[in-house]
Amino acid sequence: MSLWSYVKNYFRFTKMEKYAILILIMIVIGLQFTILNLNSSDSIKDIRVDLSKFEKASKIDESKRVKEYKLSNFDPNTVGISKLQSFGLTDKFILEFLKYRGKIKRFNNIDDLKKLYCINEYPDFALFAKIKKPLERRNYTINKSATNKRRNKLLSAGKLNPNKLKISDWNALGFRLVVAKRIHKYLNTGAKFYSKNDLLRIYGIDTALIYSLESKLQFENKKSEIIEKIDLNKCSKSELISIKGIGSVFSERIYNYISELGGLYSIFQLKEVYGIDDELINIIKDHISISKRNIKKMNINRLGVEELMKHPYVSRRTAIIIINRRDDYGHITDLEQIAEVLPEELYKKISPYIALE
Repeated sequence: MSLWSYVKNYFRFTKMEKYAILILIMIVIGLQFTILNLNSSDSIKDIRVDLSKFEKASKIDESKRVKEYKLSNFDPNTVGISKLQSFGLTDKFILEFLKYRGKIKRFNNIDDLKKLYCINEYPDFALFAKIKKPLERRNYTINKSATNKRRNKLLSAGKLNPNKLKISDWNALGFRLVVAKRIHKYLNTGAKFYSKNDLLRIYGIDTALIYSLESKLQFENKKSEIIEKIDLNKCSKSELISIKGIGSVFSERIYNYISELGGLYSIFQLKEVYGIDDELINIIKDHISISKRNIKKMNINRLGVEELMKHPYVSRRTAIIIINRRDDYGHITDLEQIAEVLPEELYKKISPYIALE
């Protein structure tokens, strides 16, 4: 008999015995898993116990840390982190204090400090707070008081001549400093205020304040004088400089720009010159004139793209549109033929410079 046959005969089981062995194995495996789960639950319980002990210890340490502090006088508006830490305060309290200070911007009194919700952790914290008054506010009060005295003095002196008031006078009367300087700048050009309406033309002036002071203002009588106006389309650089309000820099810019355009048809075209605004135009408008007959025009039936582009208002695209339109008709005979293919605003700008012959 072979060895395999012997083993096979020895371990031969009936069908019922095989089922019994299988069930026994399953029972053993189930018991093994149960034992393992019991061990793991015990370890989890141990971990939970350790965590609870740690939390209790942490709370004890924190309570000790809160009690172990020593305060001294400080200004809550300027005190820094290092100073607060030197008091023995908790990081949480310091953080909340700084957040609250950033939110309200400034502690004006002790009551503001007491509104800090965690102030109960250190009941005597507010007792050591010494709030200093801001120097800026004190200085502002002094200046305001001085301004009021100046205003009362001006108003009690009788009638006020707007052409002789200083910047400080205008400011004392209640006008913003920037407006007071603007008025002074206007008077320095040689111009004068002859009526309430002249004052109201100043950009940014307080209209209501002017009306409230109307009874106190005394204007000079406007002298009947003939003002010799300078034609911007014919003048030289030296003539431009002679206009009050226009210096050498502006005169150079204005002269060059008018030369490029071929002349002006509106005074408001001066705003296209760098640095010139409505305020300056208001100052010089009575001293200048514009003769449209002196405008140099461009013949769109003869000029090419590059020549048309020499004008500041004509881009390459605009020049090509004009040339294409001319090619369509063979010869432009009416400005309406150009108006049909250009944007309305652009057409209004360049039409005074267009010639057909």
